[in-house]
Amino acid sequence: METDVNVNRRILLYSMPIALYSLTTILQWEHTSNMLSALNALVAFMLTFVAFTIRRETTSRSVFFLLAAFSSMAWCIADIGWAILENMGFEPIENQVLWVIYAIPNVLLSIGAIVLIVPQINKWSIGQLVTDLFTTILLASFFMWEVFLRKSSPLS
Repeated sequence: METDVNVNRRILLYSMPIALYSLTTILQWEHTSNMLSALNALVAFMLTFVAFTIRRETTSRSVFFLLAAFSSMAWCIADIGWAILENMGFEPIENQVLWVIYAIPNVLLSIGAIVLIVPQINKWSIGQLVTDLFTTILLASFFMWEVFLRKSSPLS
């Protein structure tokens, strides 16, 4: 088993890219933050892929870790494409291929959530599930209203 010092070093090592990304985003250093975003996605891929390979049994959790790893890799590829296009002087937001690549992680994580949830659903209380779903939808609706639809919104 690893010592606490080694674990702390790994946590620090894996936390550095996200801390640097946050700093460059606050400072509005777009080129640097674009590259660090891809690096963070690559770190997320490595961590989730290692979590997948450590698990010896094939369960829905293992499949979820694999899909999460691939979604992180797709996001990394899209971020690299974004940085390249932006450095070449193009508008990355107008690139249809990037839109598709950025959509892949959403599809993979949705499939992973379904794979994770379906075997467990008969163990849940239906009343609790309906209550949680209703509460989540209600809170998301309030958030969307406040941020995007309200006339005095800071974004409008």
